[in-house]
Amino acid sequence: MRTRLLLGAVLLAGLTAAAAAAAQTAVPLPVPPTRLGIQVLARCPVVVVARTFSVRDAGMGSSLLHVRVLERMLGTEVAPDQDLPVFSVSQQFQFGDEDLLFLKPYRSAGRYEVVERVSSRDPHYEAKLSYARRCAWLTEIRETEARTDATLGLLCSLLQSRDTWTAQQALDELRWMASEVPDCFTPARVARLRAAGRTCLRTDVAAGVENVATLLTSRADRAAASRDKGQSRP
Repeated sequence: MRTRLLLGAVLLAGLTAAAAAAAQTAVPLPVPPTRLGIQVLARCPVVVVARTFSVRDAGMGSSLLHVRVLERMLGTEVAPDQDLPVFSVSQQFQFGDEDLLFLKPYRSAGRYEVVERVSSRDPHYEAKLSYARRCAWLTEIRETEARTDATLGLLCSLLQSRDTWTAQQALDELRWMASEVPDCFTPARVARLRAAGRTCLRTDVAAGVENVATLLTSRADRAAASRDKGQSRP
């Protein structure tokens, strides 16, 4: 009996250690190097279009929703037509609302918390839905350089859109990338960006793209000059 208990304790300890190791080595979601990717998708392993069918007060200024998944963009743990319990700030949701939801796990398994929400009443809902869907597809590209190239390709294509929100969103993302992750832009990628800017339908977007490219080029020139100066010192 004592031997069986000892073996059980050893097995339990091994399973606990294995679980802890697995948690520590969990691979983060491979997100596009955009503001949406780094600031939102990296925090939200589940992105869905869902309809709210139940709302109740959960105290402390929060509500507990039950939503039905209409479309899954991210999150293998959820499925279309699945019902999810979701926590949110009070008085934001009503019965029948259809929303694009960016969710993260909330404490116990199977419950979620709203990080970002786009309502179907938003005048740019369809454009935002399309953009989120295409950014979610980028997470399927595991290799960093290939994903960066695909991200730039997506944004360059969106710059050509006739939809004002879409073209401006692509430009805003490029501005953010140039400021926050400038190392993404090799000379070849800057040249690709400039070429895309020259074919933009809107002059303000074209000018914005050229400004981003000029900023990146001047920054790279300053960095190269600084390296050369450092190497020339005795």
